[in-house]
Amino acid sequence: MVKTADEARRTDWDWGVAYRDTLRDLTTREVYMRRWILRLPTGRAMRIHCIHKPDVVALHDHPFNMLIWVIKGGYLESFPAVDPANLNPDLRERILREGVFARHVSPSWWPRYVPAAKPHRISALPNGPSWSFLLTGKRRRVWGFETLAGWVPFFDYRGEA
Repeated sequence: MVKTADEARRTDWDWGVAYRDTLRDLTTREVYMRRWILRLPTGRAMRIHCIHKPDVVALHDHPFNMLIWVIKGGYLESFPAVDPANLNPDLRERILREGVFARHVSPSWWPRYVPAAKPHRISALPNGPSWSFLLTGKRRRVWGFETLAGWVPFFDYRGEA
């Protein structure tokens, strides 16, 4: 199986290894998120994320299921009312552009379960940077973005809606 550089870097290292990542905005190159990751022997990981900026326009999903504890800051999260993958193109565009629910996620020591394939975006950071602790499951899939043209894997995404 051929792996992307990102998949190889994140799967071909021994458990117990910790690393720090800085993700940058695709257009401005400003810091979007910093994350600290400790891989566990089970294939799962413990993570700390600090989100500095809201997400780009497109909704994204994740490569693993996870439990999230928002510990400081909080954020406004948007997600579609229905699964956009099963919609005709006209309705898909309306859902991706307008038809989202939004909810505020406040700091809480009660975990929130997020399935890998749930598309969402961080719409706003009303209290400044948001800090979260995550326990992730095993990597299940390649993650990507929901665009007007359909789902696009992260390594092909170029910032379009």
